[in-house]
Amino acid sequence: MRRKQLSLTLREVSEHTKLSVGFLSLVERNLASPSLSSLVNIAAALDVGVNYFLSPPEGTGLVSCKADREYFSVEGSPVRYARVTKEFPGSQFQGVIVVIPAGYEAEQNQHDGEDLAYVIRGNCWIKVGEETYRLEAGDTIHYQATIPHSYGNDYDKDCTLLSLNTMPLFGLKK
Repeated sequence: MRRKQLSLTLREVSEHTKLSVGFLSLVERNLASPSLSSLVNIAAALDVGVNYFLSPPEGTGLVSCKADREYFSVEGSPVRYARVTKEFPGSQFQGVIVVIPAGYEAEQNQHDGEDLAYVIRGNCWIKVGEETYRLEAGDTIHYQATIPHSYGNDYDKDCTLLSLNTMPLFGLKK
């Protein structure tokens, strides 16, 4: 296990990721699955790229065609992601389509940069700080991602949204 190779305690990883020790323990024991942004924070704390944990589709070129789009998930999570932005030198943000199943609730997260979500289909909620915002198709939310935030879907149908953020999701570290 990478954390133990680096002689890091769960508390040290928690301090770096802003995720609770209890949640990190559950993730290590495969009893919980982190969101993609939380997994990126965990990877950074362990000095690896997110590709260490999963194999998202390549993000090269300039166009992301719907017909070629591949969905992926963090192991054990029912949330599905599809890359919609490509990587090029100097790019400032990354985007994914996120399919949030009915009844799902993500862990609280925070990281550098900004997040923007645009609801394509369905309904969901996003909590930023102490305020919960209920969103429906066509709504957007844009916030400073250093504020603790989480999301979920307590409706009876899946929610699909476009998530754009300035936090590098798909680094080159292996």
